[in-house]
Amino acid sequence: MLPILAFMLAVSMALSSFGASLTVNVILTLPNLFVANSERFGPWYPWAQPMYGMLGVTGKASWGLMLTTQNFLVVIISSFLLFVAAGLLYFQRKHI
Repeated sequence: MLPILAFMLAVSMALSSFGASLTVNVILTLPNLFVANSERFGPWYPWAQPMYGMLGVTGKASWGLMLTTQNFLVVIISSFLLFVAAGLLYFQRKHI
C-alpha cells in the first residue's frame, strides 16, 4: 500500500479537490482487473501489489504468476521511492 499512498499524496497536492484525486485512484484501479493476472505487466503494476501481498508470495514463483519474494520487494520499494521522489520534487517546485 505504500506506493499507492505516496502516489495519492502527490496527486492530492497537485489537484485542487480530494474528489479529483479519488477519481484518479479509481481510474487506475479499474485496469487492475485485467492487469493483475498478466505475467508480463501484473508484477509491475502498483495497484496489483496489494493483491499479490494477500496471496502470500513465497520464496519461489507462486500462484502461477512468476513472482518471487525478491521481485515483489524490489517492485514495492522502487515504486514507493519513485512516487515519494516525484511528490517531493513537485512540492519543492510548487509556489505557495
